[in-house]
Amino acid sequence: STDKSNFSSESQGEDGSKTMLNKLSIVFPDTEEEQSALASMLLNEDVIALIPQRNGKCRQYGDDNFECSVAPSQSSGSSVTDETSTTVELSVGCETLPPFYYGDIPTAEGIYSGETGDLKSLPA
Repeated sequence: STDKSNFSSESQGEDGSKTMLNKLSIVFPDTEEEQSALASMLLNEDVIALIPQRNGKCRQYGDDNFECSVAPSQSSGSSVTDETSTTVELSVGCETLPPFYYGDIPTAEGIYSGETGDLKSLPA
């Protein structure tokens, strides 16, 4: 579930030329076709991800200057009460902590505000 997703950032490199290593772990429930297809499609891609925080503001992972590494995994659990999940982990260097994204985010459900996470308009 999305409440298991998280991000972290840490400095990397030598003094005078340090950058940030921004990591993101997105956990999707289940291991079905949709989750498996998404994880497989992202496997060797250099992506840019916009991720909303709990307060709705979006953070950006990845940019034109640094390649984003994507590592998907799945777990079936070992008993009937265990969680099944698909996890997509992103790891990307950046000159800053994950920047805030204030632009519009077009989706199939409509256009969302990156600044607030609110739905601004419905699809035409």
